[in-house]
Amino acid sequence: MKIIPAFNVLFKPAERSAESKNISIENAAIFLWIIAVFASSLTHELWRDETREFLMATGTKNFLDYFNFAKYDGHPLLWRTILMGFYWLFPHPVILQTGSFIIGLAFVFLIVKHSPFPLIFRVLFIFGIVPFFANTIDARDYGISMFLFFSLAAYYPRSKRQPLFMGILLFLQANSNLYGMYLSDLFLACWIADSGFSVLVKDKRYVIAAVIALLGIAISYYSTRFDAESVFLEQEYIARIDYLKSFAKALRHPGEYIWYILNFPPLARDIFVIVVIIGLFAVNSYFGITLWIAVTFFNFVGSAFIYPQTHHQGVLYGFAIALYWIALHDVKNEKKQGLHKSSVVFFYAVIYLFLIPFLIHEIKINYHIVVQESRVEKSTALAAGKYLLTNHQLNDAIIIGSPEYTLEPISFYSGNKIYLVQEEVSRNFVNFSRKFKKTHSLMQLLDSAKKINSDKKVPVVIALAFFDMTEGKTFPTIYRGNFNAKEVDRFKAETIKLAEFNRSLGDENFQLFLYLPKDELEAYKKKYMEMR
Repeated sequence: MKIIPAFNVLFKPAERSAESKNISIENAAIFLWIIAVFASSLTHELWRDETREFLMATGTKNFLDYFNFAKYDGHPLLWRTILMGFYWLFPHPVILQTGSFIIGLAFVFLIVKHSPFPLIFRVLFIFGIVPFFANTIDARDYGISMFLFFSLAAYYPRSKRQPLFMGILLFLQANSNLYGMYLSDLFLACWIADSGFSVLVKDKRYVIAAVIALLGIAISYYSTRFDAESVFLEQEYIARIDYLKSFAKALRHPGEYIWYILNFPPLARDIFVIVVIIGLFAVNSYFGITLWIAVTFFNFVGSAFIYPQTHHQGVLYGFAIALYWIALHDVKNEKKQGLHKSSVVFFYAVIYLFLIPFLIHEIKINYHIVVQESRVEKSTALAAGKYLLTNHQLNDAIIIGSPEYTLEPISFYSGNKIYLVQEEVSRNFVNFSRKFKKTHSLMQLLDSAKKINSDKKVPVVIALAFFDMTEGKTFPTIYRGNFNAKEVDRFKAETIKLAEFNRSLGDENFQLFLYLPKDELEAYKKKYMEMR
């Protein structure tokens, strides 16, 4: 075997997959990715943001509620609709991770088999923190964005013949998540500008495609719009925002809010992002401007409203890769006439000297995250859920607690029903409306437990999070006010502490207490607790 030619093929821009001599390497990379994802999923604990989507998809009774709940949740309907479809085919919680895996495999297949990037780029990419962990292991709606951006990139060369499909893809992208909604609008404008604005006059299919895309954006916006009742963006907070200062900061520091996936010093992040934008601008000015606007807007949202986490940064990352994908395809096929040779050289230099080392850095970050997940608990909801699931005397128990939103993953793992004391309703997910933003007290929970037991004749498990009963501390909860810790002695006298789960490095730790009438409580203690 000749080593030099075999090594060089890794850096050669890909031809069509069906004609490539590198199919075996591609298949081996995908197979290794599947094995690695499967192994990592075994040690991944699904936490609240993941389980909530499943509980909403499978626990909403009618379409009106299904639509209205999204307004207080901030996530469009596409991922929940997919989960609903999977659950109809196979009604089991395993469909949550299975659905995420299928979507992850789909975008991995697209970039490995159908993108024009060099083989080394394609292989390295799929093992990075975003495609591997944030968009596949984490079972959320962000992987859909990467799949749809890559679908748009793969279909782009054929869009002039069949533009309607681009509109459908953008409609779906807009309903993947809020960042997907904003970026689908930018992609639509970029696509029309790159095709020539005259196509809107010459080919009415472009107009129809644009209408379809804008309809998707409108539905996404309307279903997730924040209003005065939302607990996420309160009117008082919005009134204090200095928009001009936030916008100026977004312009000065383009890498400011892309911390998790870059993990570089601030100046290095700024330089990296600027070079990536210029590299794209060198071969396609529309794409370069689009990416610059996307980055600026992303940083503006981060500065003014909410700090973007890894998942959010991953959406922008997928958007940038999709633009590079289309630009590289056009450069290779010489579809952009009049490009100066130095522009093409600079474009390739960015790919090889900036993006490929960046992909290696992404794998390093991913390795540390996966190893950490295998060694520590990110959430104790799994342990608490298994505790209830494996204690048959508690199988029919109803769970109440504070703060109520932390109960969602326990219900996912145990299968027990939740009663929401704030909303006075039996439902396994909360409504993030200010209407229910009240202060909990132990007595409120205890009185609710008594009423539920009297009406339903079942044990009541009270789950407390962020609260240390021994020291009597009060902790502020994220969405539900401050937990009132008065009358602790009475609470302890009328309940039993079943177990405490406090090893999580995250914010999901629980203490479980049991309420039963006095005589039943004593009998339970004698039968189940004294053996300990």
